[in-house]
Amino acid sequence: MSNSQTIKTVVSLACITTVVICLHASFTSAESGRNTRLSQCGGDVNADADSLQFPASDETLQAGDICVWTIHLETQTNFRFMVQNLSIGSNYTDCRDGGVRFYSLTNLSPAGQPESSTYCDILPPPPVFLMPNSIVVVVLYIGTGNTDPGRGFNISWTGMNSDPLRTKHMSTFTTALQGVVKYPVVEHYEPNLAATWLVKTVSPQQTTRSDFSLDNLLFETCSSSTNPCICDALILYEITEGGVLNETERFCGERTSAFFSNIESRFIIAFFTDFETQTGIEGGFEVTYYPTNEVTTTPTTTTTTTTTSGPTPETPCGGIFSETVSGRINYKNEQLYQPNERCVWTIRVQNALGMTFTLIQSGISGSDPDDGISISTFTRADPPLLKTEFMRFEGIPVTMSGSVAIVTFVTDSSMEGMGFVLEYRATGFSGGNISALSTDFISTTPLGFLDHPEMGNYDNNELSTFVVTTPGFSVNNNPRVNVTWTVKGLESNCYDYVVVFKFYPDPNPFGGWSQYDLYCATSPKMTSHTDMLLYVFKSDHTGNSTGFRLDWSG
Repeated sequence: MSNSQTIKTVVSLACITTVVICLHASFTSAESGRNTRLSQCGGDVNADADSLQFPASDETLQAGDICVWTIHLETQTNFRFMVQNLSIGSNYTDCRDGGVRFYSLTNLSPAGQPESSTYCDILPPPPVFLMPNSIVVVVLYIGTGNTDPGRGFNISWTGMNSDPLRTKHMSTFTTALQGVVKYPVVEHYEPNLAATWLVKTVSPQQTTRSDFSLDNLLFETCSSSTNPCICDALILYEITEGGVLNETERFCGERTSAFFSNIESRFIIAFFTDFETQTGIEGGFEVTYYPTNEVTTTPTTTTTTTTTSGPTPETPCGGIFSETVSGRINYKNEQLYQPNERCVWTIRVQNALGMTFTLIQSGISGSDPDDGISISTFTRADPPLLKTEFMRFEGIPVTMSGSVAIVTFVTDSSMEGMGFVLEYRATGFSGGNISALSTDFISTTPLGFLDHPEMGNYDNNELSTFVVTTPGFSVNNNPRVNVTWTVKGLESNCYDYVVVFKFYPDPNPFGGWSQYDLYCATSPKMTSHTDMLLYVFKSDHTGNSTGFRLDWSG
C-alpha cells in the first residue's frame, strides 16, 4: 500500500493484566514486499504476492497448535495459491485433527459459512488452487490428541486480477487479553475499505474466552433496501479449537450496539464499505473485548440447577433437556452399546449465549471411527445453519454459541465399545431473541403425527426443532422414514419457514446433519430417507399464523 493510502485506527496493542492498563497507538498497514515472510504462529500480511512459512525450518508442529493469519491483496483481487512442503499429519480423511484451512472473506456473499478449502497429508492440495475476493484467512490447527503433527508448510500466493474499485486494505493482529478497537479515530470512515482486526489472545491458562461489546455503531444509509449488507457491513468471525472459522454475526446498520459473552479467544472483526460517501455522517464503531468472567450467572427462573457431583441417573436413548442450566447425559456408561444405534437429545437453555460440553467418561471405541458423539448448534445465519463439533476426548471442554443444541450418538454395524457421560452447562445469558414458546420434539414411535402449534397461532421469533427418528432408535433392518409436511398457515414471502436436515453416517465419522430443503409453500411436501430427519421451524419478528403438521411412518 502506498503512503498516500495509509489508514490509521486505534487498537489496543498491549495490556498489563494484573493492573489492567491498555496502551493505545495508531496502526499503519504493512508495506508490501517479500520481507513479510512470517514464521510466527499468527499475524497479518498485506501484499499482492508473498509467502508464509510455519514453523521455522528447524522446528516442528506441536499438538494443540492453532495459528491464524489474515492475508490482504493490496491492488489485486482473487488469489492464486501454491502450497509446498506440506507436512501436517491427520488420522481422518477430512483433516479434522490436523490441517490447514483457507477462508475467503467478503460481505457480498450470504451470511453463513465462508467459502473454504482444507488440506493435510491425507488430503493434499492440488499444485495450484484459487480463492476468490481479496482477503483470505489461513488457519493452521493441530488437535490435542494428534501424535504425529508434522513439520508444517510453505504457502505462496499472487493476485490474479487488478481491482477495478481500488479497494483500500488495512489489517492488524494482536495477542492482548483485552483491548479496544475504534474506527475511525476521528471524522468519517473511508469508502472502498476492506479492513480486518485479528485477535488471538494468549493467557497462561490457555483456556481464556472473551466477552465482546460493540458500541456506537453508525453506518451510512444503503441504497439497497433489500440487502443493506452489500453497502457497509461489520462482521464478527470466531475460530474454534478445531480451526473452523464461523460467522457469528453480521451488522449492516440495523443496530447501534451488541454484546456477546463467552466467545472464542480467537476472533476477527471485518469491516467492509462501498464507494458511496454521505456528508454530515460521522459513522464508525467501537469494540471492547476482555476475558469472560469464569463465574456463570444463572438467570432468574423457577427451575433448579443440576449438580455435577454424585451418581447421575441413566439417560434413555433420545430425549429433551429444557428445565436446567446444566446437566448430564449418562447413556450406557460402562455398558456395551448396540450396533446401528441412533440417539438424539435436544438441549435448550432459554436466553443462554452458549453452552460448554465436557465428556466426563467415555467407553467409545477409539479403533472404530464410525462410533461417536456430535454436538450441533444453530448459527445466526438466515436460514439457520448447523455448526457441528465432535466429542473425542475426555476432560476437554468444547464451548459452542447458541441456546439450543442437538446431541447425536451413532454406532455402526459392529459392537466394540461402551457408553459415556456428557456434561453440559450454559455459559452467559442475555435478554434473548428466541421466543420462550419455542418447542422441541423427538419421535418415539414409528407412526405418528403432530401439529405445531397444537392450537392457535405460533409465536414470533420461534426456533423450534422436530426430530423424526428411525424405528427403535436404530438403523437395523434397513428402515425408511417417510414424513409428510402439510402447511396450515405461514406468513407469506417465506418470512416464516421450515428447514429440513437429513442425517447421513458418511462421509464424516460419527455422521452428520446435512441441509436438504426449505419449506414455506402451500402444497404438501413428502420426504423419504434411510436415516433420521430434523425439521427446524423459524419465524421472524412480525406476523404469525396457524403453522403446519407433520405425519410420519417408518
